[in-house]
Amino acid sequence: MFKQLKSGLQSSIFATAARKGLLACPECGAKPAGVPASYNAVVTCPDCGTKAAAHEWAATATSGTLAGKAGRPPADTKITRTSDGSTTVWAIPPSGKSGGFLFFAAFWLAITGTVTAAMAFGDPSYKGEPGGLLLIILFFALFWAIGLGMLYFGLRNRFARHRIEIDTYNLTLRRTLFGRANTKSLSREAITTVHQAEFYQKNYRPVYGIEIKAGKRKIRFGTVLTPGEKAWLVADIKESIFGTTEPPARTPPADPAADPAADPAPRSPGKSSFTFPLPNANKHAWAFSIVLILMGLAFSFIAIKLMGPLTGLPDGDDPLFVKIFDLIFTLFDSIFRLIFLLAGLAMSGGGVYWLTKLRATRHHKRAIVGTSSTLYLRITDRHGRVIRETPYPRAQIADVRLSNSGHVNGKPMSRLELIVADEAVPLLSWTDSTQAESLASDLRQTLGFA
Repeated sequence: MFKQLKSGLQSSIFATAARKGLLACPECGAKPAGVPASYNAVVTCPDCGTKAAAHEWAATATSGTLAGKAGRPPADTKITRTSDGSTTVWAIPPSGKSGGFLFFAAFWLAITGTVTAAMAFGDPSYKGEPGGLLLIILFFALFWAIGLGMLYFGLRNRFARHRIEIDTYNLTLRRTLFGRANTKSLSREAITTVHQAEFYQKNYRPVYGIEIKAGKRKIRFGTVLTPGEKAWLVADIKESIFGTTEPPARTPPADPAADPAADPAPRSPGKSSFTFPLPNANKHAWAFSIVLILMGLAFSFIAIKLMGPLTGLPDGDDPLFVKIFDLIFTLFDSIFRLIFLLAGLAMSGGGVYWLTKLRATRHHKRAIVGTSSTLYLRITDRHGRVIRETPYPRAQIADVRLSNSGHVNGKPMSRLELIVADEAVPLLSWTDSTQAESLASDLRQTLGFA
């Protein structure tokens, strides 16, 4: 069930990215010729000929590593570029997107306002304590500052106009919001880097913007721009400042079926017979499953026992506005307890599921077994008996792909896939990047790709 839910979620995310045009070649950043049929479908780049799974194309477009080409803006961009030979100007209109800050700020300020009003008009016993009122003011001032800060960033993302100007001496960013302009300039000669940098994280995924550095000074903007716009602006600004030129587009490999005269370079046949063991990528999941169960039990215990009975029910002698605030508090308290309890049950259930799955497969071994004509993805038990074996014609194997799959404790993790005809076959989905790179290199040599 969990596997089906995960697959459905991945497919849904991919479908949304595909509809919005958020697919880009992992090697050159080009757009696909069409929309892939599924999450694991193999897409061939029309510019450079790279073959990669559709989910890797989707991840590339939002990873902050998309490569742009100077002078080639995205087709749907509203950014305009003008130049008179000595001065180049990029005019960036309001995005109409807040990046989620406005919604979060409204929610944050609503909660903060409700709590502040209740403290101000509710039980005044704290006001008699020495410094009590001052402490309350200082405490809530922090929450108001955070909420108002998020509100400002949301309004700026949604309504601000940006103008980037590069002349003979300076690079200037002018930001205009509600008629008020703010200008920052860097000396053109002092600029050292123009790149996409991680500004913050949203739902544990990095959000990138454009950063221009000149010594200890820097200009940052553009988190709500599309990935294609960020990549193009970085390339365009680099060329304007440093005079760099983009490398020529690589010619896609010839298709023998379309052109009988085409003669692609032959590939090494590799080893005719081999057994290539795959590491147990789930060995660290045991501790994770146990921790997940313990955390779930702790959350459930806190929700049921330690939080005590519901409070804040209105008193008949209280004024009407106090009763309203008490009811609001009671509602939020009930919702919070329910969320806490459901989160605990979900964590415990997930931990039990993974622990059961790990126990059932703890002695399984995975390996790639090759013959002169076929490659097998084989799973065996502790006695060497074959549990499952999937054959793939060796002639259809196009590549071995290595891509990022996330981070754990600050350490990058990688995914290893086999590109077979129009399918991406997962070999490892969550492995230490250093180990995965070594495995990918060895497997490429074994198959004759290196």
